Amino acid sequence: MYKSLNNLLSSFVLKFLGILIIFLPLQTLFQSYLERFFCNQSFVFWLSHWYEPIAAIFLILVVIGNFTKKEIAIDKYYLIVGALIDFGILSAIFISPSISRGLEGFRFTLFASLIFFIIMLVDVRKGDFEKLVKSYLTISVIVAIWAIVERVLPMNYWQHLGLSDFGFGQHKVVEVYQSQSIFQGSNQLASYLLPAIFIMIKIVEERYKSQVTNNKQISILKSQFSNIIFTLVMIAALILTFSRSAFVGLAIGLVVYAIISIKLVRLKYLAIALIVALIAFLYVLSNAPSRVISDLFSHGASHEQHLSALRLSIDEVKDRFQTDTLKFTFGSGLGTAGPSVLKYGDGFVSESWYLQLIIEIGIFGLALWLFLMYYLLRDLVKENKGLFLGLLSVSVAALFLHTWADNPALAITLFILMGIAVKETRNKKQRYKQITNLK
Repeated sequence: MYKSLNNLLSSFVLKFLGILIIFLPLQTLFQSYLERFFCNQSFVFWLSHWYEPIAAIFLILVVIGNFTKKEIAIDKYYLIVGALIDFGILSAIFISPSISRGLEGFRFTLFASLIFFIIMLVDVRKGDFEKLVKSYLTISVIVAIWAIVERVLPMNYWQHLGLSDFGFGQHKVVEVYQSQSIFQGSNQLASYLLPAIFIMIKIVEERYKSQVTNNKQISILKSQFSNIIFTLVMIAALILTFSRSAFVGLAIGLVVYAIISIKLVRLKYLAIALIVALIAFLYVLSNAPSRVISDLFSHGASHEQHLSALRLSIDEVKDRFQTDTLKFTFGSGLGTAGPSVLKYGDGFVSESWYLQLIIEIGIFGLALWLFLMYYLLRDLVKENKGLFLGLLSVSVAALFLHTWADNPALAITLFILMGIAVKETRNKKQRYKQITNLK
């Protein structure tokens, strides 16, 4: 009976995750439309964040459900993510300026890892990963196409449809408007597309290799034409966001892809050289004599604001290291850095996810996050190189922005895919051990 209930619960959780992947890219647009009809901001907020209390309920249920199991496979992910969530709750309650602010900071900073923890506690079936990836890639292609199409639409076209402070026309670099499709901002769109690009690149490569075994004369362009076009569309949309952090993440991801995927040494070095030359060219353009061109790639005055915020955060961390060991170790509490600061008006807009972590949850919390990223990258590079490259590129982009905190569509979606991939890998190993023991 307990087994059937756990299976039913796992089925509900997986359906919930599938709905989340579809809903999250639409969340900002959905919330903007709700604001047209409802004045109660609290009501609008919870209608557009309905999944958060449901996730909390699922967490309680799966924890209770796991107590009924005779054996629980406790591994590094349980320990690291569990410790991260537990410490985050303690930080929100006891260290943050107020519990409400701390819990809001938890939502920004650690909610995606909570989803990952739920996945670790449910049963995953073969084929679940492919279904969820297909949903994510389909949405990514659609929003990328829209990001390109919207550039020929009237400026602020969403405002003509009754939405305020949303959509194309809200963000620009100098006089060039940045594409943002249905996302809150251009950086959010760019970081959302990063993993999709690398997953699609690996799909093209693997399907081509599979087809080559049957027909050595087949052309990759002919056999994978639609997937190649989809990949190029997503790259084009990312470029039109003019998100420098995403550009760096994409470049680093492509370099690593060339290193691990291209077998011919000369071709590998050529690919790396071309990517490095492109990065150097963009750097030259950012320092070009023409103010218009240089501002386009350096982001003009906003670049100085970015650097100023970065310096203030670094100085704060240095000061804590020298004068306040306790705060340096455990932070000043969730909600005291990153996106939450824009609401409360005090704290540090660190302009870096890693600085945000060390300010909010200290070197202890940052260490837990880095351990989690290390093990995920180590496991994914063996089992799923597309996800590995996607996680790597996002982690690089997070050096320059609060990427994991201000983009729930990316953070939760990527943690869902990584959690399912990790669980499926564990299931394969368990089945292999069972077969080996039978022999």
